[in-house]
Amino acid sequence: MAVLETVSRKYVEFERFNEREIRKIALPVMNTEFTVTGRLVSGIVGFTVIILVLSMSFKYAASSTDSTAIGGVNAYIAQINSTQEQILSGSGFFDEGQSLTFDVMQDSMGSDLKGIRNIGMISVQFYFESPSITDQTEPTVSIRIANGSEGVDLYTDTQSSYEHTWQYDYMINNLTSAGNITMSADSQEDFLFQLEIDGEYIFVEVVYDDSNAIFPGEDDTLDYEINITMTTWIIENINEVQTV
Repeated sequence: MAVLETVSRKYVEFERFNEREIRKIALPVMNTEFTVTGRLVSGIVGFTVIILVLSMSFKYAASSTDSTAIGGVNAYIAQINSTQEQILSGSGFFDEGQSLTFDVMQDSMGSDLKGIRNIGMISVQFYFESPSITDQTEPTVSIRIANGSEGVDLYTDTQSSYEHTWQYDYMINNLTSAGNITMSADSQEDFLFQLEIDGEYIFVEVVYDDSNAIFPGEDDTLDYEINITMTTWIIENINEVQTV
């Protein structure tokens, strides 16, 4: 009961102070008086205290070294390097009406391409030429490149020429050049998991459609050369840089 009486007494004294007229200030410009009451003083003091408390809170938060984020998601930076590997190489010749097929489903070590999750791209280069100086007309050759997964051809083209080079880069993941990469992740393992994508097969078909020969004595044979390379990325030096 003593505590309640003390609180009640202090409250009554506080209300009396709020209702007091502490000072009257004459305002010559407006020809009026401004009354400073206890309630006004209490309000100013309370507002000042609130501002001071908030300022100290913001200052403490800005200088805090605690980097624990809500949800625990961190930012990581890593160095990316890339390497190239030849997975198919060949040369030879083919005749009018003949088809050449190249089905690539493994790398040079015999690993299934679909199980390699750090492939950046697979590049196909096919070159053909007519070796005979007796040819009077340009032969017609077609190429078709597919991956067997998307249900459509990745690339098709037809050329009529004495020689031609096709170059096609099948992008699987755009991590094909050296540099730094920064990304948010829960851990280093999660960082790598977000970058990895299943690999793909590559199928190439080249058809010698027509020699377009005018004279019977023309040599219809074409020489060819094919190279298929795989670019893979390697992550090095993963470091946590900040909490986001």
